[in-house]
Amino acid sequence: MHNNTLSTSLSIFIQLKAEVAKEVANARRKQHLSSLQYYCALNALQYRKRVAMMEPMLGYTRGQVWTVKRLCHLDMSLGKGKHCSSGFFFWEPTNDNWGG
Repeated sequence: MHNNTLSTSLSIFIQLKAEVAKEVANARRKQHLSSLQYYCALNALQYRKRVAMMEPMLGYTRGQVWTVKRLCHLDMSLGKGKHCSSGFFFWEPTNDNWGG
């Protein structure tokens, strides 16, 4: 009789241990998912902040590139510039470029 009670208590203990292990696994899974959501939101926020800081600089750089291209085109049409062998246009300062 005593042996039967011991085996019943042992089986209940094993069942409780399995239930607790499942609960712990579910809690860890939920915590993992919530931390993934948090870090995803943090990454998105940092990306928006970085892009918001870089957009004005990129716009300024695009404007500078556009201006240089237009000036090079203007110098080419006026015959004041030369092409190097790679096809890249460069500007040579001469006396008439400096108002001299």
